[in-house]
Amino acid sequence: MSRQRPKPTKLKLLNGNPGHRPLNKEEPEFKIPDGIPQPPDSLDKIGRKEWARQMDELYEIGLVQNVSLECFANYCFAYSVKYHLMKELNGITDINSVEYRDCFRFHMEASKDMQRWATEFGITPSSKTRVHAPKKEEVKNKWGAL
Repeated sequence: MSRQRPKPTKLKLLNGNPGHRPLNKEEPEFKIPDGIPQPPDSLDKIGRKEWARQMDELYEIGLVQNVSLECFANYCFAYSVKYHLMKELNGITDINSVEYRDCFRFHMEASKDMQRWATEFGITPSSKTRVHAPKKEEVKNKWGAL
């Protein structure tokens, strides 16, 4: 019987440590990028769009570290593959053909890969509900009420 994979301490804190288990005080601290990272050159246009769509928010809540950028690139790559296979599936008219079945199978594998990577970053509907990110502080100034 497999057990749940341990969560990083940062993600446990964002979740409010629901199990009230002791936090790992010796977990390594990895470098946080200076500013929002750019997508790698290896991603195509669709992968880059997904990177831009998700990266701002992940960076804001502190889930982006230099060592996790490759993992996020894998998520964006799986998203791109899934997108391209879906377009190809839409163009195949004979759903009983070998071509359709192969394309569908690859699409489902890409979907599973995307799901696994998205769960790691807390961006699936179920994993997102377990993350409690701090609210953005409102800027207070004397002109704010105008």
